Amino acid sequence: MLTVEPGPGFVGRLREALRDAPAAARVVIQVNGHPPSLSAGIPGDAPGVVTVPVRDTVKEVVEGKVRRTVPRETVAQVIGPWIFDRDALADALTRVAGGDADLSDMIGLCQAVHLRVRALPAR
Repeated sequence: MLTVEPGPGFVGRLREALRDAPAAARVVIQVNGHPPSLSAGIPGDAPGVVTVPVRDTVKEVVEGKVRRTVPRETVAQVIGPWIFDRDALADALTRVAGGDADLSDMIGLCQAVHLRVRALPAR
């Protein structure tokens, strides 16, 4: 498991952590201090991230005005860890090359490279 702190320089630290684990075919990235919570182990179809249900009311806001209440069952809170095949993570890091200065966490990295990540419910 790689532990990488979010914040400025995140992508560089992630690259270093991946470089320091050359034998890892699968990578589990912990970024927020939560212990891994996959009771069934790491799924075979990475990438994925562990999530929990949202319990609070969520509102969709457009141009400063509340448009609607978002159904709770359509959103989740990302808690990690993040699970990647090594090749998928290496590819994402290659695709973001040169544009990584503003990226400070896994969500930002995945958005920047348009990487779809599966929600894995915590158990």
